[in-house]
Amino acid sequence: MSWDVCARGGRCFIPVKLTPQWWGLTRARMTAPAVHTYRSLDALRGVAALGVVLFHSAFVVQGQGPVLENASLFVDFFFVLSGFVMAHAYTARIARGGDLSGFVALRLGRLYPMHLLMLVAWVVYYAATLPPTDRAFGHHMAGILPHLTMLNSVGLQERLSLNYPTWSVGAEFWGSLLFFFVVAGLRQRFGAWTALALTLVCYAALLADGAGTIQRSYDLGLVRCLGGFFLGVTLQCGLSARRDRPLGTGAEVTATGAALVLLALPAGYLAVELATVAAFAGVVAVFARSEGALSRVLQARLPVFLGRISYSIYMVHALIWLLAVDLARLVRVPAEAALLTHPVHKDQFFLLTPWAPMINVFAVAIVIGVAALTYRYVEEPARQATRRWVRARPRTGLVPSG
Repeated sequence: MSWDVCARGGRCFIPVKLTPQWWGLTRARMTAPAVHTYRSLDALRGVAALGVVLFHSAFVVQGQGPVLENASLFVDFFFVLSGFVMAHAYTARIARGGDLSGFVALRLGRLYPMHLLMLVAWVVYYAATLPPTDRAFGHHMAGILPHLTMLNSVGLQERLSLNYPTWSVGAEFWGSLLFFFVVAGLRQRFGAWTALALTLVCYAALLADGAGTIQRSYDLGLVRCLGGFFLGVTLQCGLSARRDRPLGTGAEVTATGAALVLLALPAGYLAVELATVAAFAGVVAVFARSEGALSRVLQARLPVFLGRISYSIYMVHALIWLLAVDLARLVRVPAEAALLTHPVHKDQFFLLTPWAPMINVFAVAIVIGVAALTYRYVEEPARQATRRWVRARPRTGLVPSG
């Protein structure tokens, strides 16, 4: 019998007899599941990662432009997609008595090695380039503990520090643990309506904060993550109950076009942000079961490769941009330093230069090259080693699937 999650009546339904293990903290032997891979969605993860890379570039001719101004919302696409994939891979096994220690090991093996590597790289770079009396140096060194514990999205810092994009990595790690406990506690009662309720609670909490945006990071980033994550879980629980025919090119173009139109709207409007997250959910829902022309393009070798190394791309890019800015100053690239006001992220530092397109292309190529190396020699070996360790333990409750 397959361990894939199915649903009846809006609930994730596990077609097996449940054992009386409390909260899923004891171990239950499981056979390896027949895992469905979402190649198009994996490729879209790579596209979104490159969008975040370009959003963090300091090199512009005049400004970022409409789509890049909103490109920070691609992080919410990651959250929705992660919830979708995690629900597909783990809901049934957690509800049947999944092993908490095995689950934590798999998540840490997936996320922490690259996180630790880049944290060390940032600390070394700042220690070598900033004097200890520099206020920025003191701030970044004070952020080491939140980063080490992956608690860099719960308000322990006054602003972003060190490898600043990794607030979302910490949020996703702790969010996945909450997902485990919710599913383990509710078991067969967990389903689409529960996940949707959690989604609405999280976004309501962000709205109640009064900031007028869902784009929170070091402060309420975990809540932002949980909103998108459980939206993805809602999609998986809902779609698993359907046996519709695969969607085609028309649905793919409609979903992609809606997301791009919303990204092109002026930044800083809460309604646009929420609509964009909803559009991302639509993209995930469509490409999870489509076989149209866009899916065939996404399943080509290059998009699939970018999706495979997307986590490494996300982890290494910020330091490479920092190096690029310092190198541009060192070689005296013709550029004018400027603080441009972003509707959400306030003043952002940019270097205005006609060389920006060339610099960005070159830097993105370096990011991809470095990410390919870290994926091969750090990320993937660590993940495989963790999978082997979890498999080797007696009576393991979670068999790694991806």
